This record gives sequence, structure tokens and C-alpha cells, in this order.
Amino acid sequence: MSKLTLPVRLALLVTGTMLPLIVFAVGIAVYNYKQDRNDATRRVLENVRSMRLVLDSEVQRMTGGLQVLALTNSLRNDDFQNFRRIALGFVDQYGKGGLVLISDRNGRLLFSSATEDTASLPPRGHIEIIEKVFATRSRQYSDLFTGAINGRQVLTVEVPVLRNGEVIYDLCFSPPISIFQDLVEKQQPDKLWTVSLLDNKGIVFARVPNPSETVGKRASPSLYAEMFRSSQHRFRRCRSTASPWPEPTRGRS
Repeated sequence: MSKLTLPVRLALLVTGTMLPLIVFAVGIAVYNYKQDRNDATRRVLENVRSMRLVLDSEVQRMTGGLQVLALTNSLRNDDFQNFRRIALGFVDQYGKGGLVLISDRNGRLLFSSATEDTASLPPRGHIEIIEKVFATRSRQYSDLFTGAINGRQVLTVEVPVLRNGEVIYDLCFSPPISIFQDLVEKQQPDKLWTVSLLDNKGIVFARVPNPSETVGKRASPSLYAEMFRSSQHRFRRCRSTASPWPEPTRGRS
């Protein structure tokens, strides 16, 4: 066997010396990359949780106020004239566009905060949620739908009105959708974030950026599948989508 030349021997010596260092350096770089990605994911999730807490607080405040309205003597005694003053005070908290409705089991309107002429109003749409209120005797949250009265896309919070332990009315509040848009705009950590609020069918009802192009539309199939596979997910793309308008069974007492 021929002897290796001096240059070849030197090359082998350098390679043998440097290779472990190169492998070690690559390992450190990969570890740091994974650590940085995990830290970024953790910060994203912390921001999402913070935004969800703010929205949960607003929805719970809204629901609590509506439940207080359901306990008023004027409503229980069918005194809609006196109840109107109380209802208008509640609606005024949320600005223009809010609406309080009272309907019977069949969706027939008995009261509207928008007008005293309820006889001219059409029956409630989305009758399924009214049936749930009467059947479960508990609060319900709708998905985004087009209101029969104002023709706009709305979300509703609905609570039962009880008399002698029986449900006599469905008390409904439709908040202005703009309050949710204002909320995500205020909570957006920075302009690089995309934040969407989805209902339980994956329909967007608030978003930054570009709300006018996405509100009322269903989330992409891949995002929808991930969002509703469980309550919280990590995505490889560093964008965040929150879904904080769930049914009461999802993480609420």
C-alpha cells in the first residue's frame, strides 16, 4: 500500500480535528433554533389567552346584564312599557346598533327595543335557538346569522325569562358587531398579527387586518379543521386565530 502524501495527511488531520467541532456547532444552532421557536410559540399562546380573557369578560358581562333584565318585575308581570325604559338603558351601554327582543316559544315578537309597534315586525328567525332556551332553561349563544328584523349579520345572547319555574319568554340581546371588531383592534399585539374571531361554525365575525374582506366568510378548511379539533392548537405559521364566542359548554360554567 502506497504511503499517503504529506498534504493528504494534513487534510485528514484537519478534518478529523474540525469535524467534531462542526457537528457540535450545528447541534448548538439547531437547539437554539428550536428554543427560539418554542419561546415564540409560548408568547403567541400567552397573547391569545390574554385576548380570550378580555373577550370572555365582555361576553360574561353582557350575559350577566341580560340575566338581570330577565329577573325584573316589570318583565315577569308583562309590563313591557316600564320594561322598555330599563331595556333601553341596557342597550345604551353598547352604542348604536344593539337590540333587545322578547319572543314567545314560537318566535312571535312581544317586545323590541327598536320600536313599540311589534305587531308590524316579522317573527324571529333562527327559531332553533329559541327552542333551545325553552328546552334547556339556560342561556344560549348564536352563531353569526342574518337578522329577520334589521337584515344585518348578527350574533345573539339569549336567556330564559322564568315565572313559577317555567320558561315564559326568550329574552334576546343582539350586540353591535362593531364592539368585537373594536376589541380585536385594541388587543392586536402589533401589525404583524392576524387575529380572527370565529363562531362555532367557523364564520369570521371580527378580524384584523382586512375585516371587510373576511367578516361573514368561513375560515379556510385547513384552519377550520385545526381550530375545532380541540380547544387550543399550535400552528407552524406564526399567526393566531382565537375562537372566543363558543357555546356555553365550551370552557364555561
